[in-house]
Amino acid sequence: MSRGSNPKKTEEWTSRLDRFEESSQTVAAFCRIEGVSVPSFYHWKKKLRPSRGQFQSVHVASPRVASIKEETVIQLAGGIHIQLGSNLPVVELVVKQLLAAALDAPSTGAKSC
Repeated sequence: MSRGSNPKKTEEWTSRLDRFEESSQTVAAFCRIEGVSVPSFYHWKKKLRPSRGQFQSVHVASPRVASIKEETVIQLAGGIHIQLGSNLPVVELVVKQLLAAALDAPSTGAKSC
C-alpha cells in the first residue's frame, strides 16, 4: 500500500532544503545541525527537487594556465565547492569525471556527484 506525502513533512523539508541552499555548509554538517540523516536529506531533495538534466553555466575566471601558487576551485549548485589545487592533470581528470557523471545521471534518476 502506497503512502501519500504528509503535507507538514513536505513543507518542513522544502524549508530545510531552502536553508541548505542558502548556507555554505556541506550536506553532512547541515544534516548534523538540523538533526536529520544524510540519506533522508537526499531522499527529500530527490523527491522535492528532481534533477532536470540541465547543465549549469561555467565561468572561466582566467584563460591562462594556473601557476603553482594558484588553485582551481569548481563551484557546483547548492553551494558545493571542490578545491583542486594547481595540478592541471588532476584538474582535467576531475572535470572529465564530473561531466561524465552529469551526462550519465539525469534522465535515469541515478545519483549524480
